[in-house]
Amino acid sequence: MSSPAQSTDNRPSFGDHHAILNLDRISVLIGAVKDTTEGQALVSNYSQWNDAVHQKPPRLLTIFSTLSFASDQPQVQDNTPFARLIAPFGTFENGSPEVQIDRLSTLLY
Repeated sequence: MSSPAQSTDNRPSFGDHHAILNLDRISVLIGAVKDTTEGQALVSNYSQWNDAVHQKPPRLLTIFSTLSFASDQPQVQDNTPFARLIAPFGTFENGSPEVQIDRLSTLLY
């Protein structure tokens, strides 16, 4: 894979070869904060981000990721920092409503 070219103002330039990656905007995480001041600011920032991304011609490839596990969670080791962090949010089971991309984070798509 080649490195990005340098533009005349010394910033990296990817030309037309780039995409937007939106990480883990899933219902269980948005739902946990959406009624707080910070959560409302987050949702507002998502809307502003979506507006900015879509004003750039040509329209960029937009990718959303989601965090989910098999029902028996073999990917999560018991009693690890990560397991303790996600435990209050549920199981993050593949296909469950909790791990779907949250509509509040994609209002303008």
